[in-house]
Amino acid sequence: MTVKVVLLKTGQFLIAEIEERPEEDADCILINPKLISPNEFDDKFILTNYIPYSYQKQIPIRSSDIMTIVEPREDLLKLYRDATA
Repeated sequence: MTVKVVLLKTGQFLIAEIEERPEEDADCILINPKLISPNEFDDKFILTNYIPYSYQKQIPIRSSDIMTIVEPREDLLKLYRDATA
């Protein structure tokens, strides 16, 4: 699995590993998803838990709720790997 940036239809940007499960209604699993927020003081990012009220690391989601999936920038990927190590 590779780490991707996901743009949801809600306008939220997430970074996560993605696993496809086509046989299920929620046909994607986001593994260690983090919400990406810009840091208002510099050009860096802040990563927070996508669902802050749970320690669950695998979050099911429907692919129909996703607008697009792209490769992360190197600085964002490093920040994500540090946060999930």
